[in-house]
Amino acid sequence: MSPARAPRAAARPGPAEDAPTTQQAPMPLRAEVLLTTDYGHIVVTGTGPDTVLPGGPVPPGEAPADTALSALAGIELGTVIGPLLFSDWPERDTPPGAVPLQICVYGHRPLTHAEAGALTGATAATGPRLVDPAGLDPAAPATRRILTALAAQAATTAPAPATAPNTVLAQLLLTCPDGRVVIAPTGSYPQCDLPGAAPGPGEVPHAAAARAGQSATGLVRLDPGRLLATDWRTGSDGPVLVHIYDHPVLTGGQAAALAADVGNPRTPLPLHPDDAIRTLHGGTIGAALAARIEGRTAELAYGRPRHPGVLDRYLLHLRERPAPGPSRWRHGEPEPGAGVRSARMWLLASDGRVVVHHHLETGATELPSHQVHGETPVETAARTAAGLVLDTAPYVIGHHHDDSFDDVRLVGPVQAVGPLSAESGTVRLLMTPRQAAELIHDPVDPVEIEMVRRAAATLTLPSSPARQPVTEIAAGTPPW
Repeated sequence: MSPARAPRAAARPGPAEDAPTTQQAPMPLRAEVLLTTDYGHIVVTGTGPDTVLPGGPVPPGEAPADTALSALAGIELGTVIGPLLFSDWPERDTPPGAVPLQICVYGHRPLTHAEAGALTGATAATGPRLVDPAGLDPAAPATRRILTALAAQAATTAPAPATAPNTVLAQLLLTCPDGRVVIAPTGSYPQCDLPGAAPGPGEVPHAAAARAGQSATGLVRLDPGRLLATDWRTGSDGPVLVHIYDHPVLTGGQAAALAADVGNPRTPLPLHPDDAIRTLHGGTIGAALAARIEGRTAELAYGRPRHPGVLDRYLLHLRERPAPGPSRWRHGEPEPGAGVRSARMWLLASDGRVVVHHHLETGATELPSHQVHGETPVETAARTAAGLVLDTAPYVIGHHHDDSFDDVRLVGPVQAVGPLSAESGTVRLLMTPRQAAELIHDPVDPVEIEMVRRAAATLTLPSSPARQPVTEIAAGTPPW
C-alpha cells in the first residue's frame, strides 16, 4: 500500500476522492485508522465490546482524514496515513431511535519494529495496545469493521517494487546441555533474539551465523550445522529472509563461560525454551527447535510454520523437563523385595518407532505406564497395554533405581492401537526411541536406548532413522 500524505490543512484525504466530510454527510461521522504489524497484530483502544480502532468523532468542518491524523499524533506515529479503506454505515447496530453513525476507516503503513515495541508493553485498560484480531469478540460490531478493514487493506496493498532490496539475516541456534536457548541482546527492537548477522560481501549465510555467534558469546570455533528454518519477515528497511542454522549442544564448559559473565547487559542469556518463545520472534525459535528434533527444515512466514506438525501443535518440545542427573539404570528385574513404583513400556511399532502418551492438561509426555500395586511389572504392563494389540508379551529390560523405589522398563511389540477414552485428555504419538528420550519427562539412560534398539532387532523390526517427523495416531490401525 502506497501511503498518501494528508496534512491537517488539506481539504481532502488524497486518493480517497469520494471520502465524506461533515458538510456532505447527513449523519454523525467517526474516523479510524488501521495500524498493523508484520506479525499480524493490530492497534486498538478500549476494552470488551468497546474495543475499537484508534480514532474519534469528526468535529464539524473537519475532514475525516484529519481526525484520523489526530489519532496518530496521540500515539506519536507521524503525519502520514493511507487511503480510505472503506466507509461503513452500521445501521443494523444502531439502537432504536438513535441516529446512525457513519465510520470511515483509513489505512496506514505497517508499524516498524521500534513503533511496535513502544506499544508491546502497554497495559492501560483503554489506551492503545497491540492485540491479535483473532482474539476479539466476533459478535462485536467493531470486530466486523476491523476484519472488513483488514480484508480491504489486503486487497488494495500493492506489491513491493521489483527493485526493493531483500535483506538476509543468518542466525545460530545455540543450546546448553540442560536445553536452554542462548538469546543475545540486539541493541534494537526486539531487545533480544538468536545471535545473528547479515552476510558481508562474499560471505555465505552459515559463515555469517558463525561470526555472529562468536561475537555475541565470545566462544571460538563455533561450527554451524544444517539449516533448520527459514523465516520471511518484514523489517523496518524492507523484507528480511532469515536463515537459522543448527549447532551442536554447547559443552558444560562453554555454558559455564556464558554464566560467568551473567551480570553484563551485553552478555547472551540462556533461557528455557518456554521463556525464549515469549520474545518477538519466539515462534521462529520454537519451530527451529522442532525442526532440529525431527531432522527437517521448516519454512515459516512471519514466525509461523507454513506446514505445522505435531510438535508445533502441542509444543511438547518446549516443556521444561527435569535436569539430567547421574545414571540410576540397572539391568534386569529389581532385587526381590525392592519397592516397585511403576511399570513403563517401550511399545515398538512395526516400523521401529515407539508409542508415547502426551497429556494435554498437564503438558507431560511419558511412556505408557501404570502404578504397580500388589502385582508383577509384567501384570501391570498388561493393564498399561489395554486398548493395544501386542504381538508378544512384554518383558523387562531393566529399571531405574533410587533409594526408595524402582521404575521398571519393559519392551514389547504393538500391532494396533485401540481407542482412548474422550475424558482421558491424552493423545498417542509415534516417534523414534531417540526422540522419545529427548521429549519424555522421565529419565532415559543411553544404555536403555541401546537395549530398546537391540529388542527391535531381535523382533526383526527395522531400524528407524534417528530423526523423522513425529506423528499422532488415532484409534484403529496406526500409520505404520
